[in-house]
Amino acid sequence: MGRLRSLIILAQVLLVACDDQGPRTPADLVVTPNMPQVPMGGIRQLTATVVDADGRAIDGEAVTFESAEPDVVTVSDGGLLTSVGWLDTVTITATSGDLAAEVEAKVVPPPSSLVVGPSSLRLAVGDWVQLYIIVTDEHGDSIPGAEVVLQTDNAAVASVSVGGVVRGMRSGLATVYVISGQHRRDIAVAVTP
Repeated sequence: MGRLRSLIILAQVLLVACDDQGPRTPADLVVTPNMPQVPMGGIRQLTATVVDADGRAIDGEAVTFESAEPDVVTVSDGGLLTSVGWLDTVTITATSGDLAAEVEAKVVPPPSSLVVGPSSLRLAVGDWVQLYIIVTDEHGDSIPGAEVVLQTDNAAVASVSVGGVVRGMRSGLATVYVISGQHRRDIAVAVTP
């Protein structure tokens, strides 16, 4: 009975160590994304996978991460990058056993532009126009849900709603200010009778 139990335990150990194609040897370490961009003051997650010679993932292999410049970008045990310094590119090294892989993490600026259209308005009293407002990052990609403040210097001539609708109230000139972070666009508004 004791010998049968030993054989069952040995069979279970072999099943854990092998799959249907035999034992698998770690052959490479794949880190994604391979060129991560971390917003200044923000975070980005890395994923490291140990694979065999056929490119199949091997579960349970321990991976450690290290930043070449932790005063610019730190990296946690789980691969979470955090920007703590100025704009720069930092080498992040992932290691598992004898395997190692490097990626270049680039710290990029926070939202960097504000696009508003039209750039000026001519309205009749009672008419209205919807402003087109986009906050973009340094690559020109829009940032959904970015905070935008809208103001007018003469609400008696032209009003502006939270949603960006400008309405002509009475004849005259006004300026609508669109503000997001440190960016501001001025929209000249002329209202005619």
